[in-house]
Amino acid sequence: MNFARTLVKKGYASTEWEALTKYLHKGGSAYVECSYPSFSVVAQKIHDAGGIVSLAHPAEYGLNDNETKILIKNLMDYGLDAIEIIHPSQDSIYSKKLQDIAIKNNLSFTGGSDFHGNNDNGIDLGMGGENMMIPESILATLF
Repeated sequence: MNFARTLVKKGYASTEWEALTKYLHKGGSAYVECSYPSFSVVAQKIHDAGGIVSLAHPAEYGLNDNETKILIKNLMDYGLDAIEIIHPSQDSIYSKKLQDIAIKNNLSFTGGSDFHGNNDNGIDLGMGGENMMIPESILATLF
């Protein structure tokens, strides 16, 4: 979004959405095709650096409960360590489902607010969906 915002400020687009579609998204004049390494390669690099691999904001993938469970099981084979159980896109019922899946599969919990500065309308640092606070106790599951 920073690039889109700058394009608007410089007068190349009237809105951030226009900047994204005209220049930055696939088909845009400034779009650059990129390829991503496999999940297993990324997971190994994260582990090599001493980090943990967490599935971020599962609610945003548009999967049903069974598909989410399958995804998690598959990613566990390639180094998944944790599930983001609190996120603005996830209500308390979904967060509880994710927590149960994590417990059942011996995975840790993570939480994120997806806060990227004051440009995020209604998103506050340390808050998940339904104003759920991300408790410090989540840190205990990571070690």
